[in-house]
Amino acid sequence: MGNLSKIHALNLSHNHLIGRIPESFSYLHEVESLDLSYNSLNVSIPVGLLELHPLEVFSVAYNNLSGRVPDFKGSSCFSLL
Repeated sequence: MGNLSKIHALNLSHNHLIGRIPESFSYLHEVESLDLSYNSLNVSIPVGLLELHPLEVFSVAYNNLSGRVPDFKGSSCFSLL
């Protein structure tokens, strides 16, 4: 993911992703929209995503995530879908 550090939008929905959300997504310092919906992600949301200050839209809908949802309220102004 390091080579994608300047990307502004990443839509990986409906890609049959399995397992955990990679910690490397925390290196997408300029991402404004991250859509991981409709996959088979099944581990908690990485806390490192809190440091993505430009992030406005983050969707993990229709996955099987477990654990606590990080408190995104103070990190930036975005919609949790």
